[in-house]
Amino acid sequence: MRRLSWRRRVLLAKAAVLVALVRIGLKVLPFKTVVAAVRSFGRPVARLEAAPAPVEDLAWGVHAVSRRALQDRPCLTQALALLMLARRRGYTDVALRIGVKKDAAGRLLAHAWIERADRVLIGGLRDLADYNVLPPLQALA
Repeated sequence: MRRLSWRRRVLLAKAAVLVALVRIGLKVLPFKTVVAAVRSFGRPVARLEAAPAPVEDLAWGVHAVSRRALQDRPCLTQALALLMLARRRGYTDVALRIGVKKDAAGRLLAHAWIERADRVLIGGLRDLADYNVLPPLQALA
């Protein structure tokens, strides 16, 4: 942590707060309420920084915090936290993707990830192509 720049430290702190809030929200609130909060918080704000953090840095921050703070590293938590961070900084071209598939035992599996320009920023799995991508949530489109 000491070797990180102050910008990266601030980014980690912001990511930690958002990951925690999203995780708690998903556990105690209806999904519709969490989506409304993500949409509201994800509105771009006037930039105070001379150069905004690249979206890849935002993904790094969310992933780093999630890896240490969340034991099961839920993909939806990470995806929603990154979506809020990115959109708040003006990256309106990031998209939440949710896919479903059946495993070998016939159980339904779901996964969430964030894409930008057909590139996965967070939530990448080797078998993403096996998932049937659901239509975008209108509230977050």
